[in-house]
Amino acid sequence: GLACAHAHESSSIWVCLLEKAFAKFYGNYGALSKGYVHHALSALTGSESTCMPLAGASRGVGKRALWDSIVKYQKNGYIMGAGTGSQALANKELVEMGITFNASYPIYKVWKVDGLQVIKLRNPPGHHDIWKGDWGLASPLWTERLKFKLGYTEDDKDVLYMSFDDFCNVFRYLYVCKHYDPERWTT
Repeated sequence: GLACAHAHESSSIWVCLLEKAFAKFYGNYGALSKGYVHHALSALTGSESTCMPLAGASRGVGKRALWDSIVKYQKNGYIMGAGTGSQALANKELVEMGITFNASYPIYKVWKVDGLQVIKLRNPPGHHDIWKGDWGLASPLWTERLKFKLGYTEDDKDVLYMSFDDFCNVFRYLYVCKHYDPERWTT
């Protein structure tokens, strides 16, 4: 079927023009579904982007360093995202948790609140299941206090909240675009 990008209200044409320019540059629209998120971030922002495999970084003593790095990246205003691997390589329990495989999830915000490490991500566009793990929509972990502190609203179906432990188990890559926020950095 037809797949294309569009602006939220379909009132802007710049997204379509940008998509067409990338398709021309790479040869065709089919080539847009291939490639890597960090390359696209570099092309769109002109900033350095990296892809960090999480297999080793999210285990053992590296897990705390990974959390500290993510917090530092957020503090610096960098653009972050996380990528899932292939469904064929995932265990059955993970497949049933509502994750979209071979997809990227933008990271909106990270918190350490009441001793909990929570990450807010955006679901990839298109049809997908909802996250059924800790901090999912039906999770008993939500209290009114935590909903307030994390800005949780039941109306927003495009976001998901996840514990850092689940994040380390679910995602295979961390994408970081060192885009310098002009409000925070002068050069």
